[in-house]
Amino acid sequence: MRGKNWRMINVFLGVFLSLGLMGFSDQPLPIEYAQACTTAQRGSSQSCPQPITFAQGAYGALVNDRLSSSPQTRYYSLAATGGQRLTLTFAGAGPLRAGITFPGGGGDGPFDGEGNTIELPRSGTYIIYISQNTMAGQPWRGGFSLALIVR
Repeated sequence: MRGKNWRMINVFLGVFLSLGLMGFSDQPLPIEYAQACTTAQRGSSQSCPQPITFAQGAYGALVNDRLSSSPQTRYYSLAATGGQRLTLTFAGAGPLRAGITFPGGGGDGPFDGEGNTIELPRSGTYIIYISQNTMAGQPWRGGFSLALIVR
């Protein structure tokens, strides 16, 4: 299954690079809970997520990151509009799972990383987490890639 995920991410990456659709930013979130975060803290907790932004005119982004014994989970924020569809694809050095917290509460997941698509219920800032899936294997350390498309 891991090989299939890597192939899917390679396809997403090829599309992003060829069409100039990739963007990632460490700009501060325009919301109060993330403004006090240091660069080193970003992504380490739900209250201090790493912002994901798309390049102008783009509808996708690719994130490359690492998991270790601490943190075993990485958090990202994404501003989106209600009614848009979010597709998540991810793969890593070991089993992964991901989920999403909606603006104002609630959420969806866990996702398996094979092109999971959900319709976003409302406008605002979504928190996406990705973590080791210890139910599918032993704890591990290493890199992962997360591809997002919003339409």
